This record gives sequence, C-alpha cells and structure tokens, in this order.
Amino acid sequence: MADGQHVTYGPHTTPLPSEASVACDAWVVDGFAPLPGDAISLPGGDRGIVETVYLCAEPSGDAITRWTWIALADGRLLEVAPRGCALYAEPRVLQRGTGRFLELTAQDGALVRFEERVRAGTWEDRPVRLTLGRRRWRLTSTGTVAAQRLGPVPASAWGQLGARPPTDDSDVYFTFVSLTDPEALGLGLWAVDVILAFGRRLGASPRAAGLAIAGDAAPPAVS
Repeated sequence: MADGQHVTYGPHTTPLPSEASVACDAWVVDGFAPLPGDAISLPGGDRGIVETVYLCAEPSGDAITRWTWIALADGRLLEVAPRGCALYAEPRVLQRGTGRFLELTAQDGALVRFEERVRAGTWEDRPVRLTLGRRRWRLTSTGTVAAQRLGPVPASAWGQLGARPPTDDSDVYFTFVSLTDPEALGLGLWAVDVILAFGRRLGASPRAAGLAIAGDAAPPAVS
C-alpha cells in the first residue's frame, strides 16, 4: 500500500494451542513437505497434483513468520500456516484500475481502512466488512509476503506472486472470514492485479486435516 505499513493479525501469527511447536514456522509441519509433481491426498478422498510450492515469509517483530502456499495444477491453492490448513478454490482476478480493484486498494479502500483501525486498536470493535462473491465477509489480516518459488510459474493467477518489478512495492496478502460461517475463509493477493480465492478451513495442521503425499501413509488425525 501507499504508506508501506502492513500489520498481520490472524493467518500467520496466531498459532492454535496444538501448534505451539511450529510457532511461526510452518514450512514443514508433521513431515508434510510436498514438491512440484507430487500427488496430494486431500480430505474426502480428493486428490491434487502439486504444480508449484511457494515458501512464504514475513517479518513479525523480531521473528520471521513462515508458511507455505501450494498451487495445484487445477488452480486450487493449499495453505499450510501457523493458523492451520485451508484449501481455496481456483482464484478470480480483479484487474488493476477497475472499480472492484479500487474498492480494496484505494486510499479510502477496505485494506487501508483496516490498517488504520489496526493501528488505532479499533479493528475488532469496528470491523471492516465487504461483499465478495455474493457473500459478506470480515477482513482479519493484511501483510506483505516474500516468497521463494519451487517449480514453474503457475498457469493460474497465483503466478502473479513475485511478478512485480523489484522497484515496486512488495506483494500484499489479506485474509477474510465469512460473517455467517466461521469455516469459510477468503484469501487475497495484491500483486499486479488483485487475486481472490474462497475456501474452507481443513484443520489445525496437516495431520489433523488428513493431508498426505500420495503413496505415503496418511498420519492419523488428532482428535
């Protein structure tokens, strides 16, 4: 954003109690570290083929928060983060300069309003709500992301991650949650355009979510 200040509140800095051991580092959790070309077993008997792995990082005070975004060949995105695991549907694009893009990114847009309220300590009492995909959401975090890419640039819109020229601002992520369904999550990436994806929480960790690299024995879920 224009002021260059981004504050993380939610997806990558607030680990659940069962995740205390991974704290701010979720590049490898429960031995789950798929690589491009691997097949992943997903909940419900579903599977996905890994196209690209992004090892993501963001400074968090004196520490660095790490998480993984795994782009699947069908456009879906699997997130493994200190807050847990989530699976997002194929993304949609809000092109730079369009009305929906500016509703989020302009100086009076939703992301700037959220950061102002974070700095003022009022973001919980005065939540920033928005309508996306015919559904009402509440913003929960925003921050900058630096990512190391393993594999090819994804064919989907996630390929915009890290595509800005070095002289431009950093890529910005933001997260949001449904006002009516706490398991429904949203993920946004402000890169060249704004990339949006909607998904659901899978579990507190790969083990709890039943995630496994196909061919490996799936670890038993922890109740």
